[in-house]
Amino acid sequence: MNLPESRIYKFVSRTDNISLVFFEGQKLIADLITIHQYQNTKLKFFRDLVLSVQHLQYFLKSGETLGFYIDNEIPYFSFKIELNEFGKMRSLLFCDSKITIPEKLNGICRLNKISPNTKSYQTHVELNEIHTELIVNHILNTSYQVEAFTFLSKNSDASIFIHKLPSVHPIELPLEKINQVKSFLELGETQEQKILAYFNKMDFDFLISHEISFNCSCSPAQFQNGIERIVRMEGIEAIFGEDEEVSTECDYCHKKYNFPRKQFKESLN
Repeated sequence: MNLPESRIYKFVSRTDNISLVFFEGQKLIADLITIHQYQNTKLKFFRDLVLSVQHLQYFLKSGETLGFYIDNEIPYFSFKIELNEFGKMRSLLFCDSKITIPEKLNGICRLNKISPNTKSYQTHVELNEIHTELIVNHILNTSYQVEAFTFLSKNSDASIFIHKLPSVHPIELPLEKINQVKSFLELGETQEQKILAYFNKMDFDFLISHEISFNCSCSPAQFQNGIERIVRMEGIEAIFGEDEEVSTECDYCHKKYNFPRKQFKESLN
């Protein structure tokens, strides 16, 4: 069965003061698993973070990109996800092959938002016994300081983001409606028309949707520049030894790049 490209759908309630984002992520998760081959606790952790962090795209303005990084203390591992307003993302879990990822994390989460016309924004948020599924909600509360939360499906690779819009009067969240939407998540629906029809029935106006897909921006020039810096600082033998060619691999997409020794001999002259 060929899955359709993953999509984010944005809605606003006709009857309640909330906006809602539905993320149908089955193909994206399948593609990332094919690339990285994660299993067991690593797979669950990776899947939960991708399905929840992607919703931070909601706050990106035109041309902005977001880097979301976690460094856990014990056991040590790091997680990276980089995404932009156009729905392109790449992600990586870096850890020892033998460790088990705990359900609750202790460490630091770093966010780096890059804007084309303004200074980059960076913030650090401490994670103290924070459950994986709740990390983004913790970020929304402590860093973004908005009344919003994400919810992940248990049975399918889908999630929702609900944002309580500003109002001059106190409002209550429509919990019954939200619970019904949570139940819809578990169906694993991927067809766009059925998704739109369901949310229309639930009194949500459709705003916009776009694809979410893996995209790695690595290039031969990036790796060549990195090798050249090391060669200039430490000498060509530090990279090549006695070999006539060196091979490098991108951690995000596992694409390999080969460089001949003579290429860097010429650059040093």
